[in-house]
Amino acid sequence: MSLRAIRARDLDELPRLEPDPADGAEATDARWRRLLAEPGVDARLVRADGEPVGTVVRHAGPAGSEITCRIHPDQQGRGIGTRAVRLFLDTQPRPVHARTATDDHASIAVLEHTGFTPVADDADGIVFRLD
Repeated sequence: MSLRAIRARDLDELPRLEPDPADGAEATDARWRRLLAEPGVDARLVRADGEPVGTVVRHAGPAGSEITCRIHPDQQGRGIGTRAVRLFLDTQPRPVHARTATDDHASIAVLEHTGFTPVADDADGIVFRLD
């Protein structure tokens, strides 16, 4: 499993990594182009067995940093998300926040396995923090 910065040539792969992109490949491509142009964004492609399987992204802003991790459903359950988040966090300043739905048990497990602790619960889900 490895991480590397997302490059322009990766944009064609990103819609494939998102299950059922409701907005379609063109909109997904445009969203990623906007995201990658934002200051404070560090976006990495997750590769396993030489193939792209997901993304890890940090958004840094005035309120702090928040990370997101998406692993394609076909690749979940193999520990890839946990390893990707651990590897990514080795390069990131603290504190870092993450948010997940209250019923997303896989994401909650990844966050707990990587040292995050829940700090708030609101209508948008659970907020985690890693110092």
